[in-house]
Amino acid sequence: MPARFRYKTIFTWIIMVLMMVLMIALFVFKDTLISYASKGMQHQITPISKGIFADSVDQLYNYNKTEHSYKYTLIEFSGAGCSICRKMKNELDELNKTH
Repeated sequence: MPARFRYKTIFTWIIMVLMMVLMIALFVFKDTLISYASKGMQHQITPISKGIFADSVDQLYNYNKTEHSYKYTLIEFSGAGCSICRKMKNELDELNKTH
């Protein structure tokens, strides 16, 4: 076997092993990474944005102001990377069908 072919094969295996280690590390530390990204996003929001969001929620879901006759409101916050959100999807779909 030529030396060049051997080095190419070894290099390919090293890259594959490093990729697997990276994938395993990302899987193991996914909650920490998501939490870190979430905190970064929370620091970027301004007080004005927080006020605008609070006013929007108040206008839509404060039934004393809007004169709707609803008793309860379920506001769903979810994300594609949230494992608990994915688990709750079936229950929320069932709740949506019954009410």
